[in-house]
Amino acid sequence: MPKELSITNVFDDPNYVMTYSKSLLRNSDKMVLFTESRNDTSIYQEMLNGEKITFISLRGKPLCMECTRLCHESQIKQTGAFVDADYDRFKEGISYTCIFTDKFDLEGFSIFSEKWNRIIREIISLEKAKKKFGIASYKEFLTKVIDVCFPVGILMYLNDVNDEYRIDFKEYKFDRKCKIPPSLENTVSLVLGRLKNLNPQKITSKVETNLKKDAELLIKNIELKDRHLYISSTLISNAIVELSKTHNLFKSVRRGDKKEEVVLNGITLKGYFRSHIDESIFYDSQMYSALNEILDKYGLK
Repeated sequence: MPKELSITNVFDDPNYVMTYSKSLLRNSDKMVLFTESRNDTSIYQEMLNGEKITFISLRGKPLCMECTRLCHESQIKQTGAFVDADYDRFKEGISYTCIFTDKFDLEGFSIFSEKWNRIIREIISLEKAKKKFGIASYKEFLTKVIDVCFPVGILMYLNDVNDEYRIDFKEYKFDRKCKIPPSLENTVSLVLGRLKNLNPQKITSKVETNLKKDAELLIKNIELKDRHLYISSTLISNAIVELSKTHNLFKSVRRGDKKEEVVLNGITLKGYFRSHIDESIFYDSQMYSALNEILDKYGLK
C-alpha cells in the first residue's frame, strides 16, 4: 500500500513540506502526492493501492495548493496534489500538478454514481416524494435536488470570485422561508430574497441588482449537464435533509414495535456519501487519468 505521512505541526509550513518532499524523492522510485486531510488520504490510498506513491496529508486545500506550487516552481519533480475542485476549476493559473476532482468535490464520486440509489433509498421514502412532488425515481430526486441547489451554487460562486460581496450563506436553509415552489424549481430571485433577509447590511439594492444580472447571464452559458460543477456535496446534503424535514420525506424504520422516521443531519449524510465512493467512477475519471500521466512521465507505472 502507498505510504502515508501523518499531519504534524511542521507540515503546516509549506517550505518545510517542500524540503521534506525533496528529501523523500532522492533516489526514489515514487511520487509524492499531497491530500487535504488524513481522511482523504485513506480514501485515495485504498483506490491507489499498489501505485508508486507516498501520500502526505496536509491541513486543507490552500496548503496543498501552496506546497504543490512551491515544489513546481523549485523544479521538485514527481510531486502533485489531489484536491477538491470547488470553484478553482474556473480560475486560471493553477499548477498542472494540482489535480482536481471531476465533480465539485470528492463526494461527487458517490453522489453521481450507482451508489446514489443505494444510499438515498435508506433515507428517503420514494412513496412520500412521489406523493409530494411527483418524483418517480431516486435519480429524478437527485435531478430535483440539483435544480434546488443550482441558483444557490451560482450565487456562492459569484460571492467567491468577488471580494466586494462577502455574503454569509451559513444560515441559508432549504426550508419554507425560502419559498421554493412544489415543482422544486428554485430561482436566483428566490435565493436572493432569502439571502437579503439573512444579510440585510451586505445585500443592498445595488448589490442585489448586480448579482441577479450576473447570475442570470452566467446561467445562460452553463449547459444542463454541467450544473453540478457549481454545487458542493455539503449543499446537496443540506438540501436533502432540510427538504426532507420540511416536507416529511424521511423513511420510517421499525424499532421494536414502533415505527420511527430516519433522523440525520447534513454532516452525517455527507459522511455517508464520502464512505461510499464508487471506485469504478474514479478509475474512469479525468483525475485518475491526470495522475497516470504524471506517473508515466516519470517512469513510475
